Amino acid sequence: MTDAEAGRRIVFYVACATIGISVAVILVYIDANGMAGLPQRLVRLTLTIALGVCLLRGEDWARMVAVVLYGAAAIGAASNFLQLVTLIPFKSAPLAFMSVVYGGSAWALLFNPSVRSFFRENP
Repeated sequence: MTDAEAGRRIVFYVACATIGISVAVILVYIDANGMAGLPQRLVRLTLTIALGVCLLRGEDWARMVAVVLYGAAAIGAASNFLQLVTLIPFKSAPLAFMSVVYGGSAWALLFNPSVRSFFRENP
């Protein structure tokens, strides 16, 4: 397996993880609030899928957009986790998971040499 193929595999896992989190957020939101606000969540899911497709195509602009968005999401989830962990420790655990997944995704897209090789080979 070449470096670029390994990078494509990592990008695939990043896209799947972030789409999975978006679906999980929708399900938790519906459970907590009912169907109100669902159209906005579906738009977010659609945009997440579109970003994942662009990442898999090797679009470098999508990589930079994803790094910024995933980094902001990681910081936001970590901040919310730290605020809620003392109030509701077990219910705040998904926020810690989201922070790790989004932060790891941003790190992989920005610093992983295989991922960089994948994006260099797909201009």
